[in-house]
Amino acid sequence: ITDPAYFAQIKHLLPPVDEDCYELADMITEQYLIWEKEVDMMYPNVRKHGRPTDDTTLDGSTSFRNYLRSELLTYSKKTLIQLYSSILAFPKVNRYLQSMEYLARAYGYKTLAEAEAALSK
Repeated sequence: ITDPAYFAQIKHLLPPVDEDCYELADMITEQYLIWEKEVDMMYPNVRKHGRPTDDTTLDGSTSFRNYLRSELLTYSKKTLIQLYSSILAFPKVNRYLQSMEYLARAYGYKTLAEAEAALSK
């Protein structure tokens, strides 16, 4: 998705993706997009430093949707099933928010709220 010409050159080196994995990756991605919108409203200054949500970007950057879906398609079917099952079992847990909280700490902030405040200046 992100570099079709390059992918065409290496496709023969990669195992084929099980058809079920496409559906699972799409369902997981759609849930993450819902979560991303929630985080975008809560932490707009942090989010504006991340990947764009829109698939059609003028600067050629890879959208959050395309990046996530492409990454998910590298996972095994078993892993995708477990991830989707976990999402269904705990629907109120915003995993995107959790990821952003971990990233904020990795960048040296104590909390995502602290990162938001620092990036609002």
